[in-house]
Amino acid sequence: MPLTDHQCRLPNTTGRPEKRSDGGGLRLVVSPKDDRRRWELAYRWEGKPQTLSLGPYPEVSLTAARAAREKAKLELEEGRRPGRPDDPAAGRPPCKTLRQAAEAWLAVTGAGWKESHRARVEARLRKNVLPDLGGLRLDDITPPDVLAAVRKVEARGAKDISRRTVQAIASIYRFAIAHGWVTTNPAGDLRGALAPRPRVKHHAMIAPKDMGAFLVRLRRYDGEEMTRLALEATIRTAVRTSELRFGEWSEIDRGLWRIPGERMKVEGIDHLVPLTPQLKAILRRAKELGNGSRWMFPGDGGEPMSQNTMIFALYRLGWHSRATVHGFRRSFSTWANEQAPRWPPDAIEWQLAHWDRDEIRGAYNAAEWLPQRRDLMAAWNDWLDMEIHMAELL
Repeated sequence: MPLTDHQCRLPNTTGRPEKRSDGGGLRLVVSPKDDRRRWELAYRWEGKPQTLSLGPYPEVSLTAARAAREKAKLELEEGRRPGRPDDPAAGRPPCKTLRQAAEAWLAVTGAGWKESHRARVEARLRKNVLPDLGGLRLDDITPPDVLAAVRKVEARGAKDISRRTVQAIASIYRFAIAHGWVTTNPAGDLRGALAPRPRVKHHAMIAPKDMGAFLVRLRRYDGEEMTRLALEATIRTAVRTSELRFGEWSEIDRGLWRIPGERMKVEGIDHLVPLTPQLKAILRRAKELGNGSRWMFPGDGGEPMSQNTMIFALYRLGWHSRATVHGFRRSFSTWANEQAPRWPPDAIEWQLAHWDRDEIRGAYNAAEWLPQRRDLMAAWNDWLDMEIHMAELL
């Protein structure tokens, strides 16, 4: 019976190399020592048994291995030996595989990139391209092949990443064409076939010029003081609502608030928030009101604050449909980007925790841009204080 991905991942318990057959000569060889797995294709050439290596699993997926098996069958039917496309008898010039071309492209083109960017591009290729196309010759890959790989990315809802993936493949092919490895670019004109970018629905925000007046009104809020503190802390840190609601005192250490990766939008990636003097004052008062709760901004009964508490406070303040709690992040982003070139765009994006799971992986460094982010958050908080002062004079 054909293999499943689950069967491909099962450990080897036989104590010897295990060959798991998918039919048609395709088999997965699982080592008993280090659990390495590789694809092999058994076939006959001129009456003698032969074995063709198709690459390691899971780098070469089950789907890709089956595609390679079918390709080998066609080559045999045409009188060509599988795996020997560069034999003179085949009448085809030497050609790289997409994986080989990608490695060469990264080595040359990526040499001038920032290391974190290079790692993101490499991670995108490793996840979205190489499993299905990496083992294929450059001149065997067609536009439908590229589109099929991209469709898998689109199916995850990552439409922006799907477009970046096409851009990367097209760049690899341009590099390969310049080196004479191939003559056409199958990713060169797929724009009309890609799913359109989703329309972005922005959260209502308070314009930076109105932030002082809003904070003056917030400080006169006649509801729960803990709610007022939570709202102001959200503004001064630019964190997401859920990140603040579930903040714990154990996360505060040495002038930083380290939000654990499991609570971030991109799981597994910690987020560092510099503690400004203004935020420290808010936290001190919140701790006094918290009655020993583990949560920084607890709600009723010492449990995490309800997700509706802060938005209802905005309604009570008269900002219904004019502002959202999440919109405070846009307010900060707008202000920071208006200061260009004072603040590096990367520092702003890292402070907003605008990451992509497919791009970060092992390249992530929690402290990236931290000195600039400390200065950025200090300037943001000082500017807010100035706006409050000016609004109180009016």
